[in-house]
Amino acid sequence: MRLAEEARLAEEARVAEEARVAEEARVAEEARVAEEARVAEEARVAEEAKLRSERE
Repeated sequence: MRLAEEARLAEEARVAEEARVAEEARVAEEARVAEEARVAEEARVAEEAKLRSERE
């Protein structure tokens, strides 16, 4: 009985660790995508400013 309980707890810990790692990966991917969007927006704004100044 004790061995089965230890095995169950070890499996729960393994599953929890997998979930934690997956969540960290998801958060890192969201941050990467957000950073790409921020950089693209900065480039768009800079390009608009450049075009505006060329027209003036």
